[in-house]
Order: sequence, then structure tokens, then C-alpha cells
Amino acid sequence: MKPTGIKYCIGSLVCSLLVAASSFLGCKPETEAELSYPRSTSEAKAEVTYPKSILEIETEADDQQSIFQQIRNEERLKRRKEIFWETPIEYVDFYNIDFNAFPEEKIDLPEAFYDRINSDINLPRIEDKEKLENIVRTETEKRGYDWNTISELDANESINLCIDIVCGKIDYYDVDLDKDFINKYGSFLPIENYLEIGLGDCDKYAYAFIATFNIMKEKNVNLSNIYVSTSRFGGNFLFHEWNSIFGFDKENTKIMTHIDLTFYDNGGKLEAKRGYHITENTLELNASLFGSLGAFERSYTLYEDLYEKADDLEEKARFLDEMGILSMQLRDSSMMETVRERFKSLYDKEELLYESEHYDNILYYSYYIESDLGNNEYAAKYASELIEKYPDSFWINYID
Repeated sequence: MKPTGIKYCIGSLVCSLLVAASSFLGCKPETEAELSYPRSTSEAKAEVTYPKSILEIETEADDQQSIFQQIRNEERLKRRKEIFWETPIEYVDFYNIDFNAFPEEKIDLPEAFYDRINSDINLPRIEDKEKLENIVRTETEKRGYDWNTISELDANESINLCIDIVCGKIDYYDVDLDKDFINKYGSFLPIENYLEIGLGDCDKYAYAFIATFNIMKEKNVNLSNIYVSTSRFGGNFLFHEWNSIFGFDKENTKIMTHIDLTFYDNGGKLEAKRGYHITENTLELNASLFGSLGAFERSYTLYEDLYEKADDLEEKARFLDEMGILSMQLRDSSMMETVRERFKSLYDKEELLYESEHYDNILYYSYYIESDLGNNEYAAKYASELIEKYPDSFWINYID
């Protein structure tokens, strides 16, 4: 089956988002050219003067590949094991937060946080920023504010103004599927166009809020330590989009909340609903959030705690699935082995194991790790088991 849960795997393909996760962490392309070592003149002459057997050439190539792989693995682990917040982030309902409590002076945060908040998948597509700013300015002035003194608004009023602008400009419409809309305006437009047209679905509400807030933030220091993003930070896996909001202060207090402008503009509540938008379990919320922020080891540890505390077999299997995804992100074979063994221990009979909705995921994660690390024999083993036991699995399409 397809994986569910951690939001950094949204969009149906965990494997494709591993590429995005690498870019989030600032990974550079890893080519053999970058990792090669210069050879001396004598070594070069020796290669020409003394022809080598095919076996010697193949052995040398294997050794060299092993060196390349070792360097790659060390760099990957160094990047993927970065943990920048050990303490949990507190989730607070939107209306219980005083955003004015966050200071004007910008607090430096870990680069990994900025990388993820500012990644392409979490930002709206903007082609004409001047047009966007004119829309925000016009809507602000319509509501009786002076654009020249917008920097004087406090944080609470600024955020509520952004919400009001977006909900006032956009009416819900299925712009991604409606043929009449697409024929008239096109599809996958920049966010300023949806604001101008005045129609959009859930992700347009969410991205319009991010865009509007960021325009306001550029002009108002009261918003310096407040960040708005997508639901991918701690939200449940749904075919729906809404917003997360972070706030930070000098005492290292970290607050997060979620709001849903689509629901709010159509008669629902602004605050995200626990049990729908986000989990009701605070420990699971932080496990998901740390994974979304790239603190994979911290997230793994929290999911391990959840696994140990869970009584329901399906819940245990789901938490192990999340641990498997994190093992894959870390390229950690030993973590993955622990996940497999725990998974097997959940079932009395082997046939029950292969009836699980999660174990094909586990086999694919295992295959991916071993393949990426160059352990081809083990990779082939897991690929073979996956193909044999789950011939209709989604993952078979991604086995080389």
C-alpha cells in the first residue's frame, strides 16, 4: 500500500520526496568527479606500462567504488542526523495565542528550519510580486488601513488582516478540475492570479495566506519571529491543504498552531480540528513535526516511544511504518532491521505478516536503503520478497 502519516512524504511518492528532502538539507550533487582523488604521474605511467588483467581491473574498480560509497555514506549520515531542537514544540490553539508576545528583534533559527519553510513545496508560486503587493495593498486600504503605516500594526491584528484579505478575495471553486475555468484562465497559475480572479480551492487559500503574510512581514518587524507555512509541518495526511504557524521568543519557547482558511471561509472554524487536521496525541504530533523539520533521529525516537505505548496492533504497525520511513531518510540499515524484526514479532503466523497493509512498505524501504548504500545482494533480497509476496504493490514500479 501507499504510506500514510508523516507529511514530508505527501504527494503519494516517498521515494520522489527523498530527492526534495535532500534539497531541504542542502545536499549537493554527489558525482564521482567530485569525489575522485588525483593520481600521481608515476601511477598514471604504471597503468599504461603494465597492462592489467580483467580481474585486476574489476577488483580495483570495486575497491574504488567502495571508497566513493563510504565517502557518500559519511556525508549523507552527517546531513541526515542533524538534530536542531531537542525540546518539543508546544501546540496551542490559534485563539489562545498572543502573537504580540513574540519579540521584534529577529531570533536566529537553525538553517534547516529556514530550508524547509522556504522550500519550493512550502511556498506559493509567484511570478509578479508587484502585482501581488498591489492586490494586498488595495485590499488593506479597502479595510480602512493606511498602507504607509502598516508597519505599526501589532502582530495579532496583522495576522487577522491577512486572514480577512484572503477570505475576502477568494471564493471556493474547484479550479484544478473545472474545465470551464481551465479553458478560460489556464491551470496551475501563480498565486497572484488566483487572488486577482477571486477563485481557488484549498491549497490556493493556504498559499494565498502565505503570500499575503510574507508581504506584510516584509513591512512589519512585529512579525519577525512568526512564520507561516503549509500543513506539512505536523499535519495529518489528508487530500486537503491548510496552514501551520510558528512563533519563537528569546526564551527558546516554540509555539505552533494550525488554521484552515478554506473551512473558515465556508462556514467552518478557523482553528484546525484535533483528530482531523492534527492528531490528538501530543507525542505523535511532535514525532510527525520533528520528521517534517528534518530531525529524523529525534522523530524516530518519539515514534519508538509511541510504538512501545500502543496497545492496538494496527497502531503499532502504523508507528513502525513511520519508523521505517525515517530509517530510509537516514539510510540506516540497523534501524531498518529493528523495524523489520519488530514488525515480524507482531504476528504469530507468517501469512498474517504478509496480509499487513504496511509490510510491503517496510520491504521497499529496506530495498531502497540497501540499494542506495550499494549493498546490492541485500537490496535484491528485499526486492525479491516484495515482488513475490506483494505482486500488486505500488512499490514494484520503483524497483530497478
